[in-house]
Amino acid sequence: MKKFLLIITCCISAHLYCQEPNPQLFNRWYLHELTVSEEVFLPTEYGFYPEIILESTNPALNFISFADAQHISCSSDVLFSETQPEEILSVNSPGICFPKATCHDDPQGDCSVMYNTHAAFFWDTPEEPITYQITNINDNTATLVFSKTNGNIARYGSEQLLNVENFNISEMEVFPNPVTNQLFVNSGTTTLAYISIYSLTGKLIYSVKNTQQINMTNLPNGLYLIELGANGMKAFKKVVKN
Repeated sequence: MKKFLLIITCCISAHLYCQEPNPQLFNRWYLHELTVSEEVFLPTEYGFYPEIILESTNPALNFISFADAQHISCSSDVLFSETQPEEILSVNSPGICFPKATCHDDPQGDCSVMYNTHAAFFWDTPEEPITYQITNINDNTATLVFSKTNGNIARYGSEQLLNVENFNISEMEVFPNPVTNQLFVNSGTTTLAYISIYSLTGKLIYSVKNTQQINMTNLPNGLYLIELGANGMKAFKKVVKN
């Protein structure tokens, strides 16, 4: 954790190569799920919702801002691969993160753990390339998946996750967990628009609409992410398939 805390005080610094990246990359993205060292971190379980904003103000400058409306914001330049337009190279160097506010809990608190783990995805082993893939769900929504060769994955969406202000996560239940066949959802007073199943690599397996259950019988055993959509926003739950 001390290593993570040190990460807060520094930012990435890099240079721009000539290869043009996907223009859709330059957007505000909301973290939906993070896998680091085979452990899955969901913002809905920590009550902390990191965002990133990728901006391209001119051909000679690209930068990424790690932002959260209530917590910490940092900015750094981004280096894109000269030969692979869907690859980011980042170089660690001293810098400053400017807090709009801070995580007020202790180093083991939910806010600190979620923030530091998200930061570590980009700032640990900064010489390692980060590849990205953008998938358009429809005309208004898309997903962005950052991947590293060590197996760490950060999955973002163009839509915000449900948070405690518009959805009571504590009332949301998926059961049974572990599941063998049918997975049921108790969404309390909220009407679900859809349920989707994702692999840990961010691949959408399948989705159902206007229902409180989904069949997982034919899926291989393992850990899955269940996306719950309601009121134009999303929440995630981890489920083990046996």
